[in-house]
Amino acid sequence: RNNAVEEALDVALQNAFATLVSREVVAANLEFFYNQILKNRSDYILTYRVLGSVESRGYVMVGVETKVDLSSLEERLTRARILNPDKDKPTILFFIAEKTPDELLPNYWWGKNPMPYQSVAEKVIVNRLLQERYFILGTGSDRPDPSYYNVNFGSIYDIASAKELGRQMKADMIVFGKASSSEAINRMGEQMTFNAEINLEAYDLETGEKAVVSQVEAAAKSESASLGYAASLQNAAELSALDLK
Repeated sequence: RNNAVEEALDVALQNAFATLVSREVVAANLEFFYNQILKNRSDYILTYRVLGSVESRGYVMVGVETKVDLSSLEERLTRARILNPDKDKPTILFFIAEKTPDELLPNYWWGKNPMPYQSVAEKVIVNRLLQERYFILGTGSDRPDPSYYNVNFGSIYDIASAKELGRQMKADMIVFGKASSSEAINRMGEQMTFNAEINLEAYDLETGEKAVVSQVEAAAKSESASLGYAASLQNAAELSALDLK
């Protein structure tokens, strides 16, 4: 019976952990949870009461009412940088489809038939927001698997599914849109001119309403097409980051 109560307290603390962060964050921090939280369970369990127990075939099932100190748990997770330390700034999940003329279709990480990629525009925007201590989810190698959250995208422009994935991951906002670059007609000697356009919409996931609309354009010159596309996207992304901030 004592062992059953101990296990019930562990489960209560695990459930409290899961209410504060997404399932993906729980999975990525299991070692921390078991070594730093469960081993110091008494720091977070304020009170508990055994409501009853049932014994059958050598097993015991117990019902335990538990009060967890969520403030202390949040503080510990914040110190470990698992929770967003700046409550006044939103936690954001980005969905930016990106395309250059070298590519037949835009690159994206969500929806049907996604391809692994690192968006030039997203990288610049995320780095600028991180410098301002915003908390960004699901970038680089940490892209979430929508099916893990039972979210199915009908297309790459399925904003409703993007919102649902953001909610499942405990984001405050999503930023959804596209970035593209193209070669301009005019030239200056050997240098070519490249134009980039980034159109983004930010949605508040608490209300579901559109909170920000950002539409920017920028240009760059280069003798190389690939470098020119990237440079124009970087310049446009700097402007997008200012808009979003």
